[in-house]
Amino acid sequence: MGVRRLRAGLEAGTVCLTAALAGLTVMVPIDPLEDATPQSVASIDLAVFQVPRATMAAAFVTILAAVFALMMRSAVAWATITLTGIALLIDQLLWSSSIAAEATLTYIDSALAGVLMGVVGTLAWPRRATASGFLFGAMAGILLGDFTPAPAPGESPSPVDRLLLDAPSVGLSTVLVVAAGVCAFEHRRQPMTVRRLVDVVPLRSILAAGIIFPTILLTSEWFARDGRDLSVLTVGVLVIVVAATVAALFLPGRDGLLLLLMVAFAAAGSTPVTVPRPDWVVPLFVAAIGLGLYVGYRRGLPLVAAALTAVLAVASVLAVAAGVHGEVPAVVGGLAVAFVGGYCLGAATPLFPTVPPLCIAVLFVPSAAVALWGRDFERVAYSPGWYRPTEPVRALAPGLVALAITAGCTVGMLLVYRLRPNTKEAIRRRWARIRETAVTTSALPGAVVVRPSRPEPPPA
Repeated sequence: MGVRRLRAGLEAGTVCLTAALAGLTVMVPIDPLEDATPQSVASIDLAVFQVPRATMAAAFVTILAAVFALMMRSAVAWATITLTGIALLIDQLLWSSSIAAEATLTYIDSALAGVLMGVVGTLAWPRRATASGFLFGAMAGILLGDFTPAPAPGESPSPVDRLLLDAPSVGLSTVLVVAAGVCAFEHRRQPMTVRRLVDVVPLRSILAAGIIFPTILLTSEWFARDGRDLSVLTVGVLVIVVAATVAALFLPGRDGLLLLLMVAFAAAGSTPVTVPRPDWVVPLFVAAIGLGLYVGYRRGLPLVAAALTAVLAVASVLAVAAGVHGEVPAVVGGLAVAFVGGYCLGAATPLFPTVPPLCIAVLFVPSAAVALWGRDFERVAYSPGWYRPTEPVRALAPGLVALAITAGCTVGMLLVYRLRPNTKEAIRRRWARIRETAVTTSALPGAVVVRPSRPEPPPA
């Protein structure tokens, strides 16, 4: 029993570390240089221009890796994570040696992080402990990366910020490789799990990704160019909401609720002030994510999660109107975003294994709110150096647009409640009815079709 618990703990910890490292890698794509030269400034500027596309590539790689992970044995999936971790180590050596351009390495890092997030998300989903570790680690890595401030000119980053900006560090990547290798060895004799088609439905997740990811990115780029036009903002919000709702309806059952929540949270979570923040508050951000996830599990309601997400947007508008800024508002804002992010994940936990990586990947693509911060320099970024500036531009548009997106996604959630069954058993029965109807309509004229007394589940 003790050995079994030790193995389970190692697996849950490795899942959490993998998800956190993947999220942090995508959200911290650029290493700002302390001694800027014309060549380094041009390289960083090119990298900032390419980051939104690199993060969308990471999102697509995530969902594709999640689908392929369904067809793997557990040992093969863990071996894939191990090899990807080794590739990250090699990538870091290339980066430190300046062999490749920073923009190119940003794409490579993003793709490798997408493989990690997709494979570990699907691999972790069968058990509650590993699933919770995945959700917690993914949200922690993404938010810590998003809360990382841009270093002030002429100043060195703090030790904590330096640790985050170095992600994926050689040390963490090494720990990941060793831990994942041990997990692969432990699962070497485990047979492949045979899943029913209704328990997987991978193509729906791919279709949903093909709808929502490009829509968010193209709309964000539009906002960065023409975001001062009210008609552009109105049309853009409608396009995002419609695309998110359609993508949610592609997903089985009510799993689309989390997708809608993540689209809203991606926008609203980018609006509150979270920098400058002291280093000591970073562990509190992580704890707030865990608390939100726990409360979401125990007392979670998706509509309450949507309401809390809207509160983030409203609070950011009020803070801008009142001119609130400084460390105290940054600490409060960061804790609020962390708690709401964890609560959203716990309140609308999906049933199907490819859906959680899809919903997490939504946070990779820069939202409309991020684009509106970059209107002055026409880039989809918080600042010309990508990261949140310590002196952000005071504008009401990001909060108002995030509030409108959240309201639209809430309407989409009500539509999902109306049109989609709740449980996996109900989905199985609906699938069986559709299959029976398809058999009936495909029969030749005059053929006798024998209907079963009750719908049979799909074959294994």
